Amino acid sequence: MESPANKIAISIIMLTIISTSFSCKVKKQTISVDLNKQRSQLQYIPKQLHESYLGMPFSDFKKARMVMAEKDSNGMDFRIEYTESIEDNDIRRVTYYFDKDNNLPLYEYIIEYKSGAKLQELVNQKYGTHNDGNQWIFDSEEGFMIRVWTFENKLCIAGLIKGTEWWNEK
Repeated sequence: MESPANKIAISIIMLTIISTSFSCKVKKQTISVDLNKQRSQLQYIPKQLHESYLGMPFSDFKKARMVMAEKDSNGMDFRIEYTESIEDNDIRRVTYYFDKDNNLPLYEYIIEYKSGAKLQELVNQKYGTHNDGNQWIFDSEEGFMIRVWTFENKLCIAGLIKGTEWWNEK
């Protein structure tokens, strides 16, 4: 016959296992809901960066990327820049632009590729023919447009998000 102390210990262990299992399921559901919300814009962003999205608050970005990006001192008073080196066959590094106001939203990626030729091959596959001069414009389906362009070996993806650097641009 089990002692009362053993029964209590077993009950505590079982409750801990059940509550831990429940909290993990809740967390997974929350993450998938957040990613589903931004699913439409992910088609325009390289898969290596899918833990982030245009409009993402900086506080969420730090958690999602699980990196301590270095803060760039660029002297711009309207944005904060963070650069991250990427270990990838195609991408060398990414610079993220966050607006200094309104919850510090991510509003632009500057993705530096190792090869300009490889970048052109990738954008031809992903975006096709330019649809707005020498750039592409897409609807994020989240209340703002997305502008995409290349410069040398860099791919620039900007959210025309209200209150940010590109807000009045088209």
